[in-house]
Amino acid sequence: VTHQCFLINCRHSQRHDEQKFNAMQSVAFAMDSGGNYYALNLKNKKIYYYLTDEWDENASKEYNFETNTCYIAQSFNFFINHFYEEEE
Repeated sequence: VTHQCFLINCRHSQRHDEQKFNAMQSVAFAMDSGGNYYALNLKNKKIYYYLTDEWDENASKEYNFETNTCYIAQSFNFFINHFYEEEE
């Protein structure tokens, strides 16, 4: 399995986003150019991609995470070891 992603900014942009991840026991470790996060789930140690630009402030945290989360990799090591350079 391979995937395309570019780790643009390795910091949280807003305190509000940190609270979203803390609620789901995840640690965001990278952000893409669109402001979406790559995060490590502390319970199952899997990597997920969170679409924060689709977050609905009127919906519950559970609903938002369920609808805006994409499973990426079985572990952080697997995630890092399966990067590849995109050919132009």
